[in-house]
Amino acid sequence: MTSVPATAWPPLPYREWEPTKQTLHRYVQMVGKLRMSLVPFRNHWWHVTLYVSAHGLTTGPMLAGDLTVEVELDFVEHRVHVRTSSGAAAGFALRDRLPCADFYRDLSAALHEVGVDAEPGRRPFDLGDSPPFPEDREHESYDADAVERYGDVLRRTQAGRAPRQLPPRAVGRSRPPRPPSRVGERRRPSRADRRVLTVAR
Repeated sequence: MTSVPATAWPPLPYREWEPTKQTLHRYVQMVGKLRMSLVPFRNHWWHVTLYVSAHGLTTGPMLAGDLTVEVELDFVEHRVHVRTSSGAAAGFALRDRLPCADFYRDLSAALHEVGVDAEPGRRPFDLGDSPPFPEDREHESYDADAVERYGDVLRRTQAGRAPRQLPPRAVGRSRPPRPPSRVGERRRPSRADRRVLTVAR
């Protein structure tokens, strides 16, 4: 991969990498639908998000029976990694001429190998008349150099952002503090202040 200055975005002309983008989009949907089937529902579909990792995209930890499993699309080593909390690991190479049907088969086999009883998503979403993933042999382009540049864009976009965890839900009611009194101005005691004064007496 050709290096670029740290301040420059890596070139990624859509027309040149569009066949790879279409294939990668389907790979990501399969993994995302797997996450959707394993992670409890959250409002606004926050539970289906894949997260940017140092090497690509990851599901993060997902509960699968007694195991915790993670699936990572590695755009540096060009592999899919499937790991569990038991130490089991499996995976396969991302490469050109890997149809979506074979990706589906290989990911299903990797999940089974590490003891996870789950399947990737089978049906594409919002991709026109694209066939079901287990039958899709049309989308098979994988330009490793373009995928590396795409991974670089993801990391640059994500770097420096706030943690992905949502803020805790507020409990009860909160209000801004009272503005400080001006110097020399006497503020009428609040009801809480009067209670404290009464107890102090």
